[in-house]
Amino acid sequence: MARPRRKLSSLLVWSAALGLGCGADAGAPAEEPPDVQIGARASALVAPLPGAMRSTQVGGGFGQEDGGVPTDPRDFDPIAAQATLVVTTEGVDVSMQVTGCAPFIKGYTVRVHSAASCEDLDAQGNGLGAEESDGVRLWCNGTSGLGALFHEHPHTRLPAWTVGGPAESDLVGRVLVIHDPNTDAPLACGPIVAVSEPDAGAHFEASVEQTTLLTGHCLLRQGVTATAACPDAQEMAECAALHCELQSCANLCADQLSCAARQPDVCAATDCEASVACHECTGELLQCIFGFCPETLRCAELAPDGPCAELRECCHTQGDFEEQCLMLVELQATVGGDPSCLGAMSDWDWNVHLPVPCDYGEPE
Repeated sequence: MARPRRKLSSLLVWSAALGLGCGADAGAPAEEPPDVQIGARASALVAPLPGAMRSTQVGGGFGQEDGGVPTDPRDFDPIAAQATLVVTTEGVDVSMQVTGCAPFIKGYTVRVHSAASCEDLDAQGNGLGAEESDGVRLWCNGTSGLGALFHEHPHTRLPAWTVGGPAESDLVGRVLVIHDPNTDAPLACGPIVAVSEPDAGAHFEASVEQTTLLTGHCLLRQGVTATAACPDAQEMAECAALHCELQSCANLCADQLSCAARQPDVCAATDCEASVACHECTGELLQCIFGFCPETLRCAELAPDGPCAELRECCHTQGDFEEQCLMLVELQATVGGDPSCLGAMSDWDWNVHLPVPCDYGEPE
């Protein structure tokens, strides 16, 4: 049968939203969690370092000229990011929104360094946990120049991370650094500073049914792999409450949620208008859910030898591109299951970006 086509560019949009590849192993489990302050927050404005030279090695087909779209890293603005760090009951969440992100095949490396300032930065990095891990991987959204990262450092992992905790684990006063994918040289750096929790406004107690308007559950339940029980609205709401500040969005969207509660089906409450602030919040919330809660979205049953399994085998032949390739396949499997993977197998845009061509065999 004919295989449907799916654009790689759209997959890379979702890969950025998911923060794929962002969770490197940060060391051995801790014997007991550190003394943490739940809800403590910090931020970092990660700015380009003066004189930083970005590698020009791209790869994986991204170096090809395509309709005037910039593919040479020198055509992009210097990389920069805004990072937010929040302590939850389970760990420290790190979220980053990135600009000037050039599509390197290996992905950038992000590390926390123990330097007191960016001026004192050791080029090799003696980061908090740098000896125990390769840092956190950051991927770009195609050639858009944008990227996103979502990473959870559990309290049970060593080295421990805290915000405002003991000096040996406190992230405040350290620096967050983005490194070149090929040379590991530092490209951008920003001090991590403590910030107060934003004023969330009047508290609105939303039911699980009402939160479906905020979490994207209404949209996702229409997907080709959705079932009556999956995605589960309760699981999505719980994960969003833990990692994505669901309550803040509920407060901002109180008028819309109150209106929707009076309708037979909240997902069909099209007459309930949302404010601009509510729209912005729900957009960020959905991106966060894809980044921190992908396990709540997977509904498809994958065949052991099906298209997604074939794509994984293809990824294992891709050299430096293997890690990102596997991330994209997991995205395909999460969003659309085997039918989505089947589409990628015959998609020119997907296959032309593979460093090593793959033979998928005869289509069924």
